[in-house]
Amino acid sequence: MTEPQEVDFAALVEALLGGPVVPVTTPRRSLAAVEAEAEAPDGEAGDEEAADEANPRRKRRRRRRTRQGGQQGEARGKQGSSNA
Repeated sequence: MTEPQEVDFAALVEALLGGPVVPVTTPRRSLAAVEAEAEAPDGEAGDEEAADEANPRRKRRRRRRTRQGGQQGEARGKQGSSNA
């Protein structure tokens, strides 16, 4: 028997398909969020608006908190779904 060898799957697929292998990923953040992070000073994660663009649900939650009189970014306890 022969010894097991490592297989370069990317090279194998390239040989089978006759072209380069390009990994396909789903973008997780918007371009605005990535640019804001790149422009942010060291130690800062970027601004709130860029993060909101990357995650629309976060934007809605923040807007709702602000309307209810809460501060932006304020840590709040978990609340029920009532609109009290």
